[in-house]
Amino acid sequence: MYCVNCHEKFYPLRRFLDFFQTKKSYLCFRCRSRFPLRPELHRISLLEDDLLIVSLFEKPYRMNTDGYLSELSKIMAFFFKKSDEFLIFFSERWTLTDLWLEIFQWLWETERKRILIITFYLRK
Repeated sequence: MYCVNCHEKFYPLRRFLDFFQTKKSYLCFRCRSRFPLRPELHRISLLEDDLLIVSLFEKPYRMNTDGYLSELSKIMAFFFKKSDEFLIFFSERWTLTDLWLEIFQWLWETERKRILIITFYLRK
């Protein structure tokens, strides 16, 4: 397989029990160690509910983020198991400002659904 980020050829690690299964890996081991995934959940209170923000990296990286799509789908599946009443926003980088908080507060008042933002890097 070829790494999505550095385009080098790599072989995913296989064990005896999963030798004949297809294993999808988009990032090589070196890129996974250079760009570690550290998800954080931030809760910001609106009027009656919380605004949930999941940031995946501690600092911004210049990389192709398509290699982490399987992790994004796992995060979204986790939140949908809890409740399917979410409005989801996705952005690579997010800057949290007072204007965005007012927009999300208005959106919550009109829709009455929980708001989830998934971003790779959150700048406060």
